[in-house]
Amino acid sequence: MQFLNGILIVGHSSALGQPGGGTFIGAGVTLRLGHTGTLAENFLSITGSVAVVGTNTVAGQIQLPGTTSFVAGNGNRLTLAGVLTGAGSPLFQSGGSFVLTGTNACAGQTTVLGTTLLVHGRNVAGLLLGNASVLGGTGLVGPLVVNGGAIAPGASPGVLSSGDVSVIGVAPFRFELNGPAVGTEYDQLNVTGTVALNNALLRLTLGFTPPGGTVFTLINNDGADAVSGTFAGLPEGAILTTNGVDFRVSYLGGTGNDVTLTVPGGAPPSTIQFSGLNSNGLFTLTGAGFSNAPYVLEATTHLNAPIPWQPISTNTSDASGVYQFIDSASTNFPIRFYRVQSP
Repeated sequence: MQFLNGILIVGHSSALGQPGGGTFIGAGVTLRLGHTGTLAENFLSITGSVAVVGTNTVAGQIQLPGTTSFVAGNGNRLTLAGVLTGAGSPLFQSGGSFVLTGTNACAGQTTVLGTTLLVHGRNVAGLLLGNASVLGGTGLVGPLVVNGGAIAPGASPGVLSSGDVSVIGVAPFRFELNGPAVGTEYDQLNVTGTVALNNALLRLTLGFTPPGGTVFTLINNDGADAVSGTFAGLPEGAILTTNGVDFRVSYLGGTGNDVTLTVPGGAPPSTIQFSGLNSNGLFTLTGAGFSNAPYVLEATTHLNAPIPWQPISTNTSDASGVYQFIDSASTNFPIRFYRVQSP
């Protein structure tokens, strides 16, 4: 069937006839999905727009030749469970919500404005997250540009995977922390590509009291590329307090370039020890503590009270908790004592 002008109101799951026939919606037509249920149609080609009333699911293939606007008012939802194809670009907007459980393989960029998009399937091309919008889900999205929208990974909670992430406007990143297990108890954004935070806002919802030493990897950044920029007001090593719990923020965590939160708990009994001389004859000291935590090496020339401990170097332990210091002034002293502090 072909529809070229006007408003096509679908009030029943089989209103478009036999599922195998296919339906073509012209540029002058608004397809209004006004029923609750799954539309029995295997193929839709939409050049016009789609309006959603109720809770609807389209399980068949949708072809988008151009930019197609999907509008869902407050309290309404559309689930796309099939495959979106074509050279076009989906535009999801208004105050309702959309759920992608299938694959959006359209060549054009997906745009989200003033609505919620949950991706549990795949959104292959780039995605622009605009003002008053929210992106969540446990699927995969392509390169992601955030300009006024919010990222809320998972499905209370879960892991959302993406390509490059670039923030160019006000952008809250929302993470639920309900336990120490990633994906099942706390949210994570898993990025394959670059991460440019550019003063994004970090927002936490805390559902338990984590013990000292607990580490949350909020952004799992692949490869060796460093995170560009920081969360607003949270430089490396800053303390963020939520519900009375302190979290130390790091952009050098995990494998060295992940965004982590660590609950400070003080260092365990020190294991620092002399591990030899480097090529310049300087003392090398190693120790173990919490993973991805900052440690300060202090030194003194005697142990008579009051002991004049002086900080001489700061380092961050690796993912295994191992840290190392080189005392660049060790050759200047006939005797030197050391201790390590965890700030």
